[in-house]
Amino acid sequence: MLFTPSSSFARDGDLAQLVGLRHKHFILTLQSGAKFETHRGILQHDDLIGQLWGTQVFSHIGAPFFLLQPSLADLIT
Repeated sequence: MLFTPSSSFARDGDLAQLVGLRHKHFILTLQSGAKFETHRGILQHDDLIGQLWGTQVFSHIGAPFFLLQPSLADLIT
């Protein structure tokens, strides 16, 4: 579990926050070969790794999410 705010790109092992519609927040650890499943679709971690933080990404059914680095406040609430 890495928390490195100096990196501009999401990397394997980084903590990531996905923010979807209605400000729904999900925090996960990016792992090559893994996937994130929600009722709004599936996101492959490999598609997230290497993306710039703040990028808008889309699930397999087109639901939008923002890929963000979680803040300390996000981690403790």
